[in-house]
Amino acid sequence: MSARFLAFVGLALAAFSGLAQEPPQQTNVIGFQNLEQPGTGLSYVGKCIRESGMIISPLSAEGRANDFTAWKTNDSHYRGSTAIANEHSYGITVLSRTNGAAFDFLGIDLAGLQPYNYGTVTFYGFRGFDCVASDSFTFAAGKFQTFRTSRLTNVNEIRWDQSSSAMPQFDNVTVAFDTNLPMAQPIIRIKHAEVVVLDIAGLMVNTFYALEYSSNPTNWICERTFSSSSTISFPGFISSAVPTDRFYRVRGF
Repeated sequence: MSARFLAFVGLALAAFSGLAQEPPQQTNVIGFQNLEQPGTGLSYVGKCIRESGMIISPLSAEGRANDFTAWKTNDSHYRGSTAIANEHSYGITVLSRTNGAAFDFLGIDLAGLQPYNYGTVTFYGFRGFDCVASDSFTFAAGKFQTFRTSRLTNVNEIRWDQSSSAMPQFDNVTVAFDTNLPMAQPIIRIKHAEVVVLDIAGLMVNTFYALEYSSNPTNWICERTFSSSSTISFPGFISSAVPTDRFYRVRGF
């Protein structure tokens, strides 16, 4: 008998009745203007940025207070609009909805963080466990350049990495999504090899979860807790041998 498992998240859905409904499909431009600060030099704007139903975070289990930076408005590197950059030279940036549901990535403005930064940045779109599409933009040193794409649609997450030479600041991140889509629900995939690996998709970024198991669904045991920095826990968690009568679930808290 193969291992049995189930996954669900214990986060409450708020029910709104009798309220005016938003249009089901909306386009949002994330402009970071609420992060604008006067002065010179860099300001550190946090380890994750939330705006317009989206969250931008580093692909890191820890996260630091200075993961993202922005030039202050009187600095010579300020390009006329507040933009943010991943402070890590070889960092990976993650874009997803705050509720983990699907969206379309439509475009972004890119400029070098420093005048000597230029190059190509590749954007990868993930749906569930899989990378389903990618698109690459090459930006020059100097002013912001606007890039548009139609390839990265119906995804749960966009990732892009950067080298020390192609280290961009970015602005006007443009997305579209259906406001009626429900929040993501965790899905567990068990891979049996020399060790047992549990992959999890359907997570909400910067959310705490408990991975629990049971041979009796009325008595759950916590195997580990974790904070998600992506919609996917990959390469996953190594677990002890999974008995055939064991269930797994993921609970948010």
